[in-house]
Amino acid sequence: MPVRRLWLDYVKPYIDEHIVDTYGTVVGVINPEAEYKVVIEAHADEISWFVHYITSDGFIYLRRNGGSDHQIAPSKRVDIHTPKGTVKAVFGWPAIHTRTAGKEARPTLKNIFLDVGAKDKAEVRRWASTSGAS
Repeated sequence: MPVRRLWLDYVKPYIDEHIVDTYGTVVGVINPEAEYKVVIEAHADEISWFVHYITSDGFIYLRRNGGSDHQIAPSKRVDIHTPKGTVKAVFGWPAIHTRTAGKEARPTLKNIFLDVGAKDKAEVRRWASTSGAS
């Protein structure tokens, strides 16, 4: 719901009406009474990830939900929604000085992670209050 609200608040100045369905889709319509309409659609699960595990040094590895493209994730800023509120993070992957030129792996779900600036797993869990996260 917060993601839908954020997108809808962003697009509202540009649309004439909107529709929200129970599947997470938000549709904005421009010129609804005209023969030709413009429809702008967003589906919430296309842009979500789930915490898979947290390493002892505080990096968060994820599982993808929907069609988020992990190849463009490195360096993107994200918000982690927790019971305690929002925690800011950035997608990271191995630093350039740790990779071998010409033999660099592409970003995969095994080598990208979220960095929240925590010193260890315990600090991540305190910030997020994610007692269920491992």
